[in-house]
Amino acid sequence: MKEILLVLLILLQSSMVIGGVVVIDRDCLFYSDVFLNGKRKDLICNLKPGDKKVLPRSFLYRLMRQNPKLKPKLDFSKKIIVKRKGEILTEDTLRSLVADLYRKSFPDVEINIKKVNMNKRIYFTKKNDLKLDFMSSNRFGSVYFLLTNGYKDYRIYAYIKGFKEVFVSKERIRKNEPISNKVIKKRMEITKILGEPILDINTYMASKTIPVNRIITSNYVIKKPDAFKGDYVKLIYKSTSIIAVTKGVLEQNAYIGDVIKVKNPSSGKSVFAKYVGDKRAIILDY
Repeated sequence: MKEILLVLLILLQSSMVIGGVVVIDRDCLFYSDVFLNGKRKDLICNLKPGDKKVLPRSFLYRLMRQNPKLKPKLDFSKKIIVKRKGEILTEDTLRSLVADLYRKSFPDVEINIKKVNMNKRIYFTKKNDLKLDFMSSNRFGSVYFLLTNGYKDYRIYAYIKGFKEVFVSKERIRKNEPISNKVIKKRMEITKILGEPILDINTYMASKTIPVNRIITSNYVIKKPDAFKGDYVKLIYKSTSIIAVTKGVLEQNAYIGDVIKVKNPSSGKSVFAKYVGDKRAIILDY
């Protein structure tokens, strides 16, 4: 008896008939959902969570003409609607999805979700079916996300404020000055900053004048060169038969591996050379 009741309970959970409405919680409507003696065979498929579909009387009567043994489960003279169960996505659930994405993507940033917006009602079966990802390069301020419920993709908008411990100028920093001894760490809003916050401040210098109390970002700095404009270097010329070494002056900041201009102070002529580090540059033989 218990086994029979369990089977009946399962059947009721997967398909319910309420008046002229057949409610299911799967992708396909079975013959057994509409006909008393119908089989668990697909009748209509591709029903998404929250979908409603009217079964035309002509369609149902045609099925009965094709198979006279079929007995209707409800009154076909009335409108028959098939409804796929689905939970409506609420703003609270959406905010939770956004917060989870930021915790994974930016664990060191505290966010404030000021606004979320979805243009239509979105249904889903299980919360685990919902997947959210960034749709554009923006991560703070006006941000667009791509949400899928396992069946369809939706565009979601949110306005996100971000707060983070960053390096901030404690005094005015001039162009080409090192920044490491002129900054302090503070919690700041990073929603509208230009560039990415710089974390390894010892390897950078100012690329332009930085006002006081300004977040140090990639927009304000360049990596410290391996040799500076005006430095003397060994200017080396190599060929198959000779190696010549003279003194040269860098006409621009140099990084290892860069091709830069070097002036020979004796002749006053400039040449292009590859900076190889340790105050050495090798003349390029074009």
